[in-house]
Amino acid sequence: MKNRIINLPLKEIICDLYQKIHFSSQHPSLSKFGSVFALLFCSLLFQPEAIAVSINGKHVEIQDSISIPNEIDTYSFTLAAGESVQIRMADVNNTDIFPYIRLINPNNDLITSSGGYQVAAIRSYTAPISGTYTIQLSSGSGSGVGTGETGSYILYFARLSGANEHGLLADSDSQSGRIDLGDIDTYTFAANIGESIQIRLADLAHQNTGDFFPNIHLYDPSGDLVYERGGYLVAAIRHYEIVEDGIYTVVLTAGHGNGAVDTFGDYQLYFARLSGANELGPLKANDSRTEKIDLGDIDTYTFTVTAGGVASFTMTDLNTPDSNLFPSMQIYGPGGNILASSGDYTQASIQNFQINENGTYTAVLTAGHGNGAEDTFGDYVFEATIEGLAPVILKIPFPTWFYGVLILVIGISGYKRAK
Repeated sequence: MKNRIINLPLKEIICDLYQKIHFSSQHPSLSKFGSVFALLFCSLLFQPEAIAVSINGKHVEIQDSISIPNEIDTYSFTLAAGESVQIRMADVNNTDIFPYIRLINPNNDLITSSGGYQVAAIRSYTAPISGTYTIQLSSGSGSGVGTGETGSYILYFARLSGANEHGLLADSDSQSGRIDLGDIDTYTFAANIGESIQIRLADLAHQNTGDFFPNIHLYDPSGDLVYERGGYLVAAIRHYEIVEDGIYTVVLTAGHGNGAVDTFGDYQLYFARLSGANELGPLKANDSRTEKIDLGDIDTYTFTVTAGGVASFTMTDLNTPDSNLFPSMQIYGPGGNILASSGDYTQASIQNFQINENGTYTAVLTAGHGNGAEDTFGDYVFEATIEGLAPVILKIPFPTWFYGVLILVIGISGYKRAK
């Protein structure tokens, strides 16, 4: 998907002349003078004027190349005021190009730019006005000046009011994926006002080397950035309360804490919407579960109770040889709002929790140091004592009970006739 270049025939002639003279071995002096002369004409006098390629999707990846010195590849897209985008340009094959992005607004003003040795990134830009915006991609030095290198690149583009590369997240979800160099992965979820969510992104390498450095960005239904978090091994949105009904967008990227974005790696995404998440099933009146929190993991349980009851919970680190847990626990109400929490080095404990509302409550178990780091994991035992559990009503689908009753009636009738 290349841009069309104005003055193309003459430019091709001069650039072809440059190639022939530059590699000539018969006249070394002519080769040296002629190659410099032709290169000046090729890269300076005939600057490319590009007709922009239109970007129509919400999540787009385009692979192309800077094929001649000082080439500028141009793309355009429309934004409404208040919408946000993320844009990244990555050197595909570790070539000599220095990726450089310029973003131009509808008034043809340069509004932001970015360059990098392997990846140039506009991490998040929110449009102040509606209209057509332009992306210019080139190879440039740190100052943005063209340096003449050529090579392949990938353009990653995400419009953050619905970008959904990997689909809709379930109430309690775990997704495996990979962030390539400069990559942007996107997911969505639906939520209502008053509900809460937790999101964690874990580096599957399990090594504190900074090779990945996971990052999470959360955008609301209008495309506004409402939360962002990064970490060496785990990026965690510990608790976010929904303030607007609609579809939210989760954006996953990689990058060091110093601002560099030239990292990549495999990840595990954990998501819980706390008015329906129920990974490990309903709790009994007196229950004990032995489970494991993996790096970045979110374990969820539910219990359905009537108002007036009392409940107590403990989460204890089993202190196995590979365990470094730091237990953490939260209780969410039927509406998805957080009601109680606890965390400590060896045990999280919530005692005599008062049930003030009928409905289904959610217990969320995670791991993390008291200093805010979430890079721990290990085995635990979860114990629950719950008073006032609502009776479990077995719901049998219509065809099942209908045919069951019919068979019973036929059986009784046949038995009576046989007698």
